[in-house]
Parts: sequence; structure tokens; C-alpha cells
Amino acid sequence: MTSTKPLNAALSSRLEDSKNFKKLLMDQVRAGGGTQAMDTKQLFQTLVKDTLEAFLELEMEEHLGYSKHNPEGRGSGNSRNGATSKTVRGDFGQVEIEVHATAIAASSRRSLPSVRPRSATW
Repeated sequence: MTSTKPLNAALSSRLEDSKNFKKLLMDQVRAGGGTQAMDTKQLFQTLVKDTLEAFLELEMEEHLGYSKHNPEGRGSGNSRNGATSKTVRGDFGQVEIEVHATAIAASSRRSLPSVRPRSATW
């Protein structure tokens, strides 16, 4: 029988993170004038943009083996090589995100798979 203590600790930590995020979000909405003054569509677009960019940055760190601005990557031959802007569309509207490139793009991105445009159905 395996112990569930590590799993329970991880779930408890995530629940606490979720509660802290909710509290922070509520504090920011209050500070911005409350729900009536908040543009919820813009809020969702910002959350989507920040979340996608965070995942892509983490994916880049995992691929390269070092974090952004870490001297460990200098002269490695595989480093960050600029960024391009991409449009992501969804039920929330559309947002522009920055997608970073590597000098040697040996692996494909997993966070944002390529998709074909939706075709009209009649």
C-alpha cells in the first residue's frame, strides 16, 4: 500500500495557492473600483495571455536547461533567439502573445499546438 501523504500535501498546497490567487484577484478588483468598474473581458484576456506566456517560458527553460538571463546558457549554441508575436483566439476574444524562439529549435512546442482554422458549417 502506498502512502497518500505526498499527494495530500500537494493537493493541499494547490488548494492554498488557489485561495491566495482568488484573494489577490479580489483585492485588485476592489482596488480598481469594484466589479462595476472592471472590464471582465479584458481581465480574462490578460489572464489567458499571462498564463500562456508563463507556460511557454517554462517550456523554453525545460528545453534549454536553464532559466532566462542565466549565464549558464552563454555560448551553449542553443539559446533564446528573439520572439515573435502570435494571435490566440478563443471564447475570450483574441490576445497577442510573445512566442520565443531558440537558435536550434530541436523540439516542437507542446503548449500551443498548431490548429487548422475552423471551417464554416452550413
